[in-house]
Amino acid sequence: MEKLKIVAIASVKVSREDDAGIEILDYIFPYDSKAKYVKTSFPGIILILSKLNSDRVMEMLKDRIISKAYRIVPIQRLIKIDLNGIINTVIELASKIKGEVKFKVECKLRGVKSIERNIIVKEIAEKLKEKWGWIVDLENPEYIVTIEGIGENVGISVVRRENIWNRSRFIKRFHEYFQL
Repeated sequence: MEKLKIVAIASVKVSREDDAGIEILDYIFPYDSKAKYVKTSFPGIILILSKLNSDRVMEMLKDRIISKAYRIVPIQRLIKIDLNGIINTVIELASKIKGEVKFKVECKLRGVKSIERNIIVKEIAEKLKEKWGWIVDLENPEYIVTIEGIGENVGISVVRRENIWNRSRFIKRFHEYFQL
C-alpha cells in the first residue's frame, strides 16, 4: 500500500480552508480515495496529500473551478530547510529539462527564520544560469522553480508555468474560451 505524501500546497481563502480542501479533494478522490488535506498553522495555507504524484494531481486540477483557492503549487520534493539541500534538489529536478530555458524562482518562506528568501533565489538563479545557461525571465518564464517553506520543511518543484494552478490565470482562460 502506497503511503500518502505531500503533493501540493494551496493558498486559499482564510477561514475557508476546509471548504477549499474539500473542493480540491473532489477532483482527486476518483483516482485516490485516501487523499486528504491538512490545515497548517498558517491561515489560508493547506497541504494536499495523496499517493499519486504531484504531476498527476496538478493535471487533474488544471482546468477545474476551485472557488476557494487562489493558487495551488505542486511539491515534487520535501526536505528539511538547508541552503545546500535546496540547491542540490533544484539541480536534480532541473537536470531532466533540456535546452535553453527561460525561468524564474519563486520563494515563499512561512515561519522560516534560519535562511533568507533573497539568498535562496539568488543562489538558485546563479546555479541554473552557470550550469545549463538558463535565462532568468520574470515576465514570461517557461519554467518556475518554486520553494515553499513551512517551518523547518521546504517543498520544492521545477515545473512548467502552466502546471501551477492560479486563479487569475484560470479566470482569464475561462473568459477567453467563452469569449466573455
